Amino acid sequence: MQLTQAFLPGDLALFGQIDPLRTTVSIAPLNEVIEAGSQVQFSVTPDLVNPTWTVRDVDGEADDVGTIASGLYQSPAPAELKNGSLSVMVTVEGQLDGIPVKSSTLVSVMHSMIQVKDMYLTCDTGGSKVLQASSLNNALLDFNIVDSAWGSKLEPVPGEPNQRAYYAGDLMDANVPYPVDVIEVRSGDATTYIHIIILKKGIIPLAVAISESSDPEQGHVKFELLGNEGPLENAKWTLLTGVGEVDETTGVYTEPARIPVGSLAVISGVFEIPGIILSGFMAVPLPLSKYVDIIDSVNTSIRLSSTGLNG
Repeated sequence: MQLTQAFLPGDLALFGQIDPLRTTVSIAPLNEVIEAGSQVQFSVTPDLVNPTWTVRDVDGEADDVGTIASGLYQSPAPAELKNGSLSVMVTVEGQLDGIPVKSSTLVSVMHSMIQVKDMYLTCDTGGSKVLQASSLNNALLDFNIVDSAWGSKLEPVPGEPNQRAYYAGDLMDANVPYPVDVIEVRSGDATTYIHIIILKKGIIPLAVAISESSDPEQGHVKFELLGNEGPLENAKWTLLTGVGEVDETTGVYTEPARIPVGSLAVISGVFEIPGIILSGFMAVPLPLSKYVDIIDSVNTSIRLSSTGLNG
């Protein structure tokens, strides 16, 4: 608006002319929601002379906001999202009939376009669970078991296109205390996973806890398999599913330097004596430093329950 008259003081009166050049420039698409690591092509109407594209973080807290060139926006990788999402403003500036103009739009970058009800489940051998997921763009989802060796299967749920009935298999391996099925949920290029631990018959379960000397704030913790008289020595430790690594002998788990949002680690400990296998497992959310209070609370409950059972 170009000001032509103003009357002050008293009631404010402003008179002017709206410059149509400043109101007819538009950017498309508007208010996009995309997955981290993906691209979106923007355009501006009408065409501008010497258009310049920029992108900035709305909150001013992100280390990586992605890049944009010639209207093609490349969002940051999932691991770069601090809180699972990022809001950025894409702006184009240029000249129209010799007058500077600009237009902007908001882009929401999500860790994943797919949300699952449960990332981690347990299921008895031969048992079943209902798996549920949804897509931010209301797309239909595909569910698939990734390389299952246990005979598990998925079946549709009538009237619920984004649900599946999961049936745990019974083709068990005596050398695998805790079989794992990974369910891939996909829509286009968007993918997320559901992790299912199959609980075998005949396994004698023991509690798994985190050593009281551990400091989750540092990104590593020591797991312990609790027996009647305290932690069992010489247990064998395995990362069942998730990210990071665990020392097979010491039970010390170390999270990776870069942790995708929504990650977890499921650790198992196995102690064998002639004719008997004693084992247990524990799931922890990542990063450890973000969930210190939850981990401490669960750990305390596990130790109290174990003491009560063994007392």
